[in-house]
Amino acid sequence: MDRKQQPAGEIRFGRYLRRHRERLHLTLDAVESLSAAVGQRISKSNLSRMENCQVSPNLSKLGTLALLYDVPLGEMVDRYEIGRRLRHVELPQDLGDPDRALAEAYARIKSGEYLKALAVARRCRESVGSGNGSRATHRSNGSHRRLFLTEVQCLLHLGFHECARADAERVLALDDLDLEQRLIAWHAFVASSIWLQKLQVAEASLAHVEEIVRSPEAPARFSADFALLRGNLSTSSSRHEAALEAYSRAMRLFEDLSRPLEVCRCRVLCGGA
Repeated sequence: MDRKQQPAGEIRFGRYLRRHRERLHLTLDAVESLSAAVGQRISKSNLSRMENCQVSPNLSKLGTLALLYDVPLGEMVDRYEIGRRLRHVELPQDLGDPDRALAEAYARIKSGEYLKALAVARRCRESVGSGNGSRATHRSNGSHRRLFLTEVQCLLHLGFHECARADAERVLALDDLDLEQRLIAWHAFVASSIWLQKLQVAEASLAHVEEIVRSPEAPARFSADFALLRGNLSTSSSRHEAALEAYSRAMRLFEDLSRPLEVCRCRVLCGGA
């Protein structure tokens, strides 16, 4: 199959594999030699075909590459699965305008179509570029960040927690994030860390971000969102009295914000605690 005719999801996964190999300055020959020592031997021709989307890797080969590239196996499997799912998503033709793409993605999120929202945001983000570098305009910087954050939120809703955590960390490393963008990225990072049972990381991160949320500049809605996360973390740590206190506080904050769905969710969580 010609590369231009291949589904975008497959092309992205091939780029993902190449990016990690090149990050470690490994040649195809080096990966072939090293792979036999850590798992299943992967020939350089086979790896080249994977990177060029001409063949799909099996789980054993993904495990070997995850070890070699020092990437969590769960993240690598998730990246492959995301690419596989995205190949079936049909998108509108004109997604070059970031504002239009974001409006389309938000509409899809509101209707629960997280995979389509992910596809829309990712397609447009690739078209506007990375947002970094001297030639990037301020508008493309802002568009890139908003689109990237939309992707992270979709990954979290779709249950790709390894990818959501990794991408949230990448967003937090970007320059010139405004306060709201930073808090959205921190929320995704902490939420995915809790899901992955990385509780010490989640605790340290949440303690840090709770200090930020107390500042008068922070939007009020984040106090409620992070109080809910505090309850989830306490539940995962079997600290049920602390969880009940956090859920009760989150419920009061959501009531003040007129968010009835979240109030209902907190009531259920209080009952469980």
